[in-house]
Amino acid sequence: MKHINPCNRFVSGVLICLGIYGLGIWASEWKFIRFHSWIPDSFATHTVFLVCSLSLMIRYSGGNLSRYGFRPVNLRNLIRPVLVLALIFAAANIVLVPVSNLISRLTGSGTPGGQAQGMSAGQIFVFIVIYASVCEEFLFRGFLQNFLALLSPVTLRIFKLKLSLPVVTGAVLFGLGHFIVLSTGAGWGPVIHIVLLTTTIGLVAGHYAERTGSLVTAIVLHMIANIPALISALVGISPGM
Repeated sequence: MKHINPCNRFVSGVLICLGIYGLGIWASEWKFIRFHSWIPDSFATHTVFLVCSLSLMIRYSGGNLSRYGFRPVNLRNLIRPVLVLALIFAAANIVLVPVSNLISRLTGSGTPGGQAQGMSAGQIFVFIVIYASVCEEFLFRGFLQNFLALLSPVTLRIFKLKLSLPVVTGAVLFGLGHFIVLSTGAGWGPVIHIVLLTTTIGLVAGHYAERTGSLVTAIVLHMIANIPALISALVGISPGM
């Protein structure tokens, strides 16, 4: 078997992921992809994530996509991850709201923003809860986390929980990618809130995807984490995700 240098694997995985992310952001400027006014700019971005990451997973798995999490998961095995996500999501928001408010006061800008800004509830359900969740998980958990699986023995301890380097790497890049929300006119307070919250969601999604061996777990958790944006739209509050 060909020896794979772990350091080279890590660097190449991160660079490939960043390259796909950059291409996806650039794709949002490709107006020809928006063949209907109902389709947001983010559709192009997420489509690039989906196509590129799936192509790479097929390439590096040799066609055996089960190595990249393409396997079913027992519904009973989703109960604990969903409950854990709900608790951590609530706790994180309790901590981050005052932090976000403080940053907003210090910077003089607390304008909310996000990719769901200005979308109808129907658009949020289709393009954020469903499509964005699938495409982003394909990139950050499906491709990147599994591409770095060789480095799984390297762990970081957070309290009593051990998280592997692939899980942490995918979560951090996922969270940092949300700094793009600044381009929507959002203030630093809400953006820091979103970045830290999405990093936390990424850690939970990545950890349980690794434990169950299924990308489905991460996608389901991501969809659930996006539901508050849908609820906000339904009740008439400007969503900030």
